[in-house]
Amino acid sequence: PKMTFSFGAEYKFAVAADWDMTVRGDYYRQSSSFQRYNNQWFDKVRAWENVNASLILDNHAIDMTVQFFMKNLLNKDTMVGFAIADENLGAVRTPYLQEPRLYGVSVTKRF
Repeated sequence: PKMTFSFGAEYKFAVAADWDMTVRGDYYRQSSSFQRYNNQWFDKVRAWENVNASLILDNHAIDMTVQFFMKNLLNKDTMVGFAIADENLGAVRTPYLQEPRLYGVSVTKRF
């Protein structure tokens, strides 16, 4: 691609005696690109973007972290690239798609 752009921001603050909260957001954008050297229209991948967010709770007294996250908030069905088989095999294209929206929770306890 001619251009990729990534931006992330987070804000951390105390919410209780031993708890800190961090709110984070990330944005990524990539311009269109070609998947082979000859730059033909059928080898082009459109520009695409992605947004992720997370909320992190840290307790320093018990050394534990709880993270709530969302990946691909836009939930777009986006082709981010593809593999092209050898031309002797028909130049079959195998697309790589952006993962669908994902919600999750992660708990980490250190000993």
